[in-house]
Amino acid sequence: MYQYINLEYFTLLISTGDARYNASVDFQCFVKEYAKIELRFIDLYGLRYANVYKRTLNGTHLQSLKLSGVIDSNVRRVQILIIFGPIEKKYLLKFLIIGCASTGKTCILHQFIENKFKTNVTHTIGAEFGSKIININQKNIKLQIWDTAGQERFRSVTRSYYRGASGALLVYDITNRESYNTIANWLSDARQLASSNIVIILCGNKKDLEDQRQVTFIEANQFAQDNDLIFVETSAMTGENIYESFLQCAQIILNKIDSGSIDRYKINSAIQSALSTANNRSENSLDDHQSRNKSIKGCDLCQT
Repeated sequence: MYQYINLEYFTLLISTGDARYNASVDFQCFVKEYAKIELRFIDLYGLRYANVYKRTLNGTHLQSLKLSGVIDSNVRRVQILIIFGPIEKKYLLKFLIIGCASTGKTCILHQFIENKFKTNVTHTIGAEFGSKIININQKNIKLQIWDTAGQERFRSVTRSYYRGASGALLVYDITNRESYNTIANWLSDARQLASSNIVIILCGNKKDLEDQRQVTFIEANQFAQDNDLIFVETSAMTGENIYESFLQCAQIILNKIDSGSIDRYKINSAIQSALSTANNRSENSLDDHQSRNKSIKGCDLCQT
């Protein structure tokens, strides 16, 4: 909870032309966690506008504040307000959904973002983008999620989206042996092109089609253990283990941030740089719920 402390009011002497304020106050204040200083300019009718003057963090002494500047001639008083509260940690994590075509990557993204199964899916060209805020241990985590094209002809394009990614879902179709046979190549790309500490969840999708299974749980789980991956089977159709996969991946990343093995600020910087590049390439946005894929439609491309 934030605590507001009113330090001082200052009466202004208004002269012809520009109005100026000169305010100073001596005080002693030790900031344990978070504080920001706000100037509130008050006219005859009450609060006119406010500006943040200064922000301080962790163990800082505030004292002898002196402020001056030009303000609107209608302002009669300047109020200094110091606001105390907890440090607000903002986390921004970039996730990838990778794997060969028709494994259900786009359906996984839509199920996670919109909590519904998307029908009549087309092959993704380049990448689709979606974002969602989740809460872990009372921390709001924004996930930027890139669903990359799985077709080989787009491979060189989709590699440009790997930069800055701290998490990935590597997806294969449990009813399609060929899709499973490609995961080693996708894993190699992710570890070479994304951040060195990328956390990868191996997802065997289309779990609801058990009677058509071609890849056993035991086989995929052994591959995951051999390659230091988390393994889960999912269904974009029913939503089973979709949210949990993203949540578990984000939790592992946060644990690495807290332990110091991942630098949160370097991650965010890399994300912003990569996002700027990728935005120039991407033609699709789930945030706007608009699909611009130009490809052959087929309702059987992504059953789950």
